[in-house]
Amino acid sequence: MKSITLAVVAALLLPGCEEPLTLRQICDEKAKLCTGLGDSNDGHCKNERVAVIYNRYYEAKLPSDKNRYKLLMKVEKYSKCMALASQIEHIKLKGKQTVRVNGYLTSLKDIKRLSDVTVLSDYPPLLYYHWTRNGSKKALTKFLRLEGSKELNTPELTYGLATYYIKRDLPKTIQLLYKTLGLYKEDEPVNQEIYISLSSIFFKQEKFSSAYLWAKIATLNGAENVHLEELRFEIANQGKTTGALDRLAEDTYSSILKGKFVEPK
Repeated sequence: MKSITLAVVAALLLPGCEEPLTLRQICDEKAKLCTGLGDSNDGHCKNERVAVIYNRYYEAKLPSDKNRYKLLMKVEKYSKCMALASQIEHIKLKGKQTVRVNGYLTSLKDIKRLSDVTVLSDYPPLLYYHWTRNGSKKALTKFLRLEGSKELNTPELTYGLATYYIKRDLPKTIQLLYKTLGLYKEDEPVNQEIYISLSSIFFKQEKFSSAYLWAKIATLNGAENVHLEELRFEIANQGKTTGALDRLAEDTYSSILKGKFVEPK
């Protein structure tokens, strides 16, 4: 299994019942889909580059808002990677440096094209994208109209709704963040900002036990610079200890990873 290449694995993920295409087949059939993305032999951003090519293929074959959004996300990830890679000087091959810069510039062009062509879309993830990336008030208005609908019942979009209310309605924000955690499936990567946001909100409300609970969960998830000692001090001032909270944090974090989150009491 270890010998299976990234291109073959990606090919197996192609949707539909057609024979899977390899990366080479895509590039032979539609050479334009593989151009402008740097040197295929360059190890930097290789996974991101392959993902862009496959999603370019999907979008070219079916230019739906869903496929455009998926491609947009892959291009953004590739762009961030290439922005860093283009700053790494290649000592032996100066030309490779230029190729990396060109790959980064290509990604910016792709982002602009996809952004322009989807600016009037009503597809919820694109509404969220245009609101958060481009500051579109029209997209925000449309996005907020979907509140309470099943169209926003994904972790990403429910969390997005929570970010809107965080400066407007803290109790509602907490409920939306809890709802977000309940939408994650087993072993699905969880946005760490949810834990940090909950801890921060409860700290502002001087609910130090709850703030500690979510800060502890954040550390279990690998977060750094979480001020547990400060929270322990506040809890100690209330004549309490953190032992029970530590156990609750472990149980809650476990339930989230299993896709069985229940709001802690």
